[in-house]
Amino acid sequence: MTLAEDSRPPYVQVADTIRAQIVSAEYGPGAKLPSVRDLAKQFGIAEMTVNAGLRVLREEGLITATPGRGTFVRKDAKVPAPERDVRELVDHLASQVKELTDRVAALEGKSPSSPAVD
Repeated sequence: MTLAEDSRPPYVQVADTIRAQIVSAEYGPGAKLPSVRDLAKQFGIAEMTVNAGLRVLREEGLITATPGRGTFVRKDAKVPAPERDVRELVDHLASQVKELTDRVAALEGKSPSSPAVD
């Protein structure tokens, strides 16, 4: 399974694919995910990109990694209900956009509250 042509970054596609597998119970609570190397081969991408996708899922509280043992679906993973999914996603994306906007402004030497100039 390689990633489809998609405008989203590959690590986001990886996170979305594995998240969907967790939500559908393909990987249930406590299940071990394939190794980073195996996931990289499956998706046809670099291991570093897979790690970035897994980091997203760790930050969401869906998975945990144990050095030397592997990456597992958390037994207490909070899989969002579909009706809450969209609102939570919008809120999460809005906070990420704000954070990235502030970071870009800082790199450009501007105040984060400065309006963008077209």
